[in-house]
Amino acid sequence: MSDLNVLIDQFFLQHNLHRKVSTASQVIESIACLATMIRATKPATQDIVEVLSAAIEKADWQRCELALIAVHCAPSVEILPCLSKILALQNPDAPNENVVEALAEIGTNQSVDLLKKAMMFRFKSDSSRQIPQKAQNALYEIGTFEAINVLRHSANDPDLLVRDNGCRLLSLLE
Repeated sequence: MSDLNVLIDQFFLQHNLHRKVSTASQVIESIACLATMIRATKPATQDIVEVLSAAIEKADWQRCELALIAVHCAPSVEILPCLSKILALQNPDAPNENVVEALAEIGTNQSVDLLKKAMMFRFKSDSSRQIPQKAQNALYEIGTFEAINVLRHSANDPDLLVRDNGCRLLSLLE
């Protein structure tokens, strides 16, 4: 079992034992602590792929979300197939926003293609409605010609929020 799996298991054990007394700030503090421990262990890309693949297969979105923290420590194109699978499911319960953030971290043309797909998400929940705008923000962060070109096209999106955000981000480039 990889160090990353062990860290995530420890997080779940701690959180489940204290679930009745955990406040939102305590959970956030625990996640921040987990992120620090993940950074300290410097997980191998293969470990991240292994944990993500198993979580996706089981639709264990909590484990998947925690494993995505590791992508910030070791962004790699090798993780893109896992991120693509999550987005392809178009499941509003999946950690789609975290996937978008991971794609921005990786920042390749393949990431741009996946972010373009994420911009098409139209879920009904308020938090999921932000995925297209977060994808636009990620494209802006990547800043390559391809990313900016996708961002330009989003300025004509039929969704007013997406269109306005695209125009706002493009104005920052001028």
